[in-house]
Amino acid sequence: MTQRTETRRASLRKKRNFPFGTITAMLTAIAVIFTGVIAGADSQTILGRTAVSSLLMGLLVALGVSVIRFVNREANRRDEAT
Repeated sequence: MTQRTETRRASLRKKRNFPFGTITAMLTAIAVIFTGVIAGADSQTILGRTAVSSLLMGLLVALGVSVIRFVNREANRRDEAT
């Protein structure tokens, strides 16, 4: 019998990482919108604060997760070498 091999697309789908940065950015945007509405801020102010805060939080979390994964990968390589 022949073995079924995975397609390239299926293997990439398995390797895809969970989008922590995107989810953090969305939750930050929701929190800023609710805070702005409760505080009675102007809609332009809420929009500006939402855009800036969600971009910053999303980028910081994505960068942090990538650094953690890089460090773990390097540690695993060192462990396998010894």
